[in-house]
Amino acid sequence: MSLKLKALLQLVGLVAFAAGVSLSIDWVFATFPRETVGTAFGIGAIGFIFYAGYQLLLSRLEYLENIRKIEENMKK
Repeated sequence: MSLKLKALLQLVGLVAFAAGVSLSIDWVFATFPRETVGTAFGIGAIGFIFYAGYQLLLSRLEYLENIRKIEENMKK
């Protein structure tokens, strides 16, 4: 498959994804009250913040563990 065809297929995919997201947002606002959508968005944002904090702390602990292992290997 040529690069031009790959680029065209990716562009079509991106446009289809954007159209799908737009139609989904329209459907959500037409189906549910704005207060419900706002509450769901707020809960999702809080969940994302907790998840991001967890990932940050986990990465820090993994980094410190790797540093400890490197130090142990250097002492041998």
